[in-house]
Amino acid sequence: MRAERPRLRLAAWLLLATAVLVQCWAFREFVRGEVLWAHPQHFDQVPTLLNAYDAQAFMRAYGPWDGLVRALELPTFNGVALQVEAALLFRLTGPRRWAALAINWAHFMALQALVLGLLLRRGRVPAGLALLGVAALVGVRSPRWIMGGAADFRPDFAALCCFAAFVALAAASDTFASRGLALCAGGAAALCVATRFLTLAYFAGIFAALSVWLVWRWRAQTGPPAALAARRLGNLGLAASLLVMDLPLLLLHRHDVAEHYLRGILGPLAGMRAAQVGVAGPLGGIAHTVRSAVTAHLGFETASMLGVALAGALAWRLYRRPRTSASAEAPLALLLTSLAVPAAAQIALTSKSPVVANVLVGPLIGLALVAIGWAAGRGPESEPQSRLLFAAGTLALAFALYRQGEYLLGATPLTAARGALLEEQRLHDRIAQVSRERAVDPVWIAVDHVSQGLVSGTVKVSLYERTGLWLDARPRSGYASGPVARDEAIAQVRASDFVVLTRAPAHVPSHQPFDRDLERLRPELAALCGREFDALGAFRSLGREVELYVRTARP
Repeated sequence: MRAERPRLRLAAWLLLATAVLVQCWAFREFVRGEVLWAHPQHFDQVPTLLNAYDAQAFMRAYGPWDGLVRALELPTFNGVALQVEAALLFRLTGPRRWAALAINWAHFMALQALVLGLLLRRGRVPAGLALLGVAALVGVRSPRWIMGGAADFRPDFAALCCFAAFVALAAASDTFASRGLALCAGGAAALCVATRFLTLAYFAGIFAALSVWLVWRWRAQTGPPAALAARRLGNLGLAASLLVMDLPLLLLHRHDVAEHYLRGILGPLAGMRAAQVGVAGPLGGIAHTVRSAVTAHLGFETASMLGVALAGALAWRLYRRPRTSASAEAPLALLLTSLAVPAAAQIALTSKSPVVANVLVGPLIGLALVAIGWAAGRGPESEPQSRLLFAAGTLALAFALYRQGEYLLGATPLTAARGALLEEQRLHDRIAQVSRERAVDPVWIAVDHVSQGLVSGTVKVSLYERTGLWLDARPRSGYASGPVARDEAIAQVRASDFVVLTRAPAHVPSHQPFDRDLERLRPELAALCGREFDALGAFRSLGREVELYVRTARP
């Protein structure tokens, strides 16, 4: 077998550099045209953005160290890494949402470079196959999601990149045979947990399952294979030990995590979230996870591209019968475990969301590449074969860039809802205006339905991004979506400075228990607002007409 010429590997890096520039330009245009004019959507990015804005202001007032400590301490149920990274970047750019979203995109670009570098390392994989791996990443649909994608500053997308980086590094270490790469994989796992706390459950399961497998291999074999299993087991332990760095963060935010997940999303609201996506029963949970991972995140185009490559590799193997392949037992064990553990956790939980299946993309692509590499053999035996494979990888990368650009340079659902979203911003401005006129501080807001555009956090970040005003808006109701009793709902309204009540109901019934309870109480709440509040006018929100009230000024 003849070694592949270095110039093909250099050409692969040049192609990646070009692809990164194209992707960054397209993402910049996408963010400018489709994202920045609107206030943040889908809830979870609002607290992350507010924490990042708060921490950067603290840094400017009291210094970088105190601001960094504040970024770590601010309440969060998701993770702290993104808000720390954003606060540090804001020191250079100022508090801008485009800078926060650039962090998301930087994770994705770094993952592509990491994957290419690991695949080309020591010439173990032909440059064409390495380009195919990068093309598969570029072509996935996960970055395109409005909720949980690259343009949503919640931890899900960055967690996808960190989890995929862990899988790539662990696989490149020959499943923890190399201590240096094993420690790098452990570092990626620790960063992933700091980015999204709940991924600790994935890594605990992965490390435990691999430990059992390696102990069995160590006990069942003798000589060099047993020594290799022992070395892998030791390096696995070292990698897992790096997760200890996340324990102080988890202890610091344990109450936030418990309140949001154990007493909310994974508790009483789990059934509601399953009903929202149409999942019922164990088989429905399995189908939902598989559909989310393959259809919603990996995508038909990427799956087809990998399938065509595998078919071509199998045809080549049949044609070149004498060729051999390296053993794939260890990487298969790693990749299958990295796929099975998160998938099993997502299937087992009653609460369902298609967003969280994005972490399965990395193991799926890894399994496809292992299968293609096994079918193709050890590598091209001649320069024409290397060039042919390189051309195929280049074509795959070009196709993936085209599909990504087609989305990034097109319109999104936000554009279709532009009028309603701008109307919600008009409501935010009215709250700010009246708050200043009446010297209301802090500003307590109650709503009668769960709506991203009307909750206090969104009002706060919307005003800060557009006007620079840091309004101390706080929620009385409307963010937590659990059931609420009549007396509690009335008390929340009476204790509020501003109330948003629905005038014309939504066309689609809500699954939220809070929404259903408040819909029954709406006539009584409207009468209460008519007696104790002043009407500030009607506004259009997404799917409904609402009335804004302010507490009647007392003489």
